[in-house]
Amino acid sequence: MAGGPMRKVVLRNLAAHKLRLALTLLSVILGTAFIAGSFVFTDTLQRTFDGIFAGQAQGVDVRVEPKERQAQGVSLTDVATIAATDGVRTVAPNVQGPIVLVKDGKAVQTGGARTFGTSYLPPDKTVAKPETFSAGGPPSAPHPGRTGGG
Repeated sequence: MAGGPMRKVVLRNLAAHKLRLALTLLSVILGTAFIAGSFVFTDTLQRTFDGIFAGQAQGVDVRVEPKERQAQGVSLTDVATIAATDGVRTVAPNVQGPIVLVKDGKAVQTGGARTFGTSYLPPDKTVAKPETFSAGGPPSAPHPGRTGGG
């Protein structure tokens, strides 16, 4: 029988150190589970971000932005120039900025996440799917006291 004496020594050591064997097996199982869980979590997170960015740019071929990252944006006077360019089907300007919700004269805290408000575009002016409303409807007129769009 090949390996007979060695097999006896191994089995005797395993029997003498049962706790060490159990803890070694447990550490291998937990380590493998942790690595597998990390891969699943990373893949899920990647798919989520891919979906967010793919949905945001759906229907967009070209996006015009300012050269400087911290700039206020592209001037709204440039919208007519961009719209008049050959091959441009739709121009959908996006005006957005941070907002604070005020209820009963006090700012409502959002738990640290910044809240942004964005301009409304009617369905015939949007590039992506039009907004859906769970309650109410779109603005019907520009804000009083402001010039420009709604």
